[in-house]
Amino acid sequence: MGKWRARMSMAGFEPVPLGPTVVESIKARLASSWANPGFTVEADASSLALGFAWMNRVLTVASAWR
Repeated sequence: MGKWRARMSMAGFEPVPLGPTVVESIKARLASSWANPGFTVEADASSLALGFAWMNRVLTVASAWR
């Protein structure tokens, strides 16, 4: 997320930590899905980004900015 962080910061945005309820609700939704073999959701240590992965390969990352 380094390049995106730099670009967003240069444009005047700052990252906003995702709350624990956001992370837990996404994990619960994934767990309740009948078709989720191998999919995981992980928050980075600072809770600035959520990584969505399949078989330990990151597919996409979500973050919030203001």
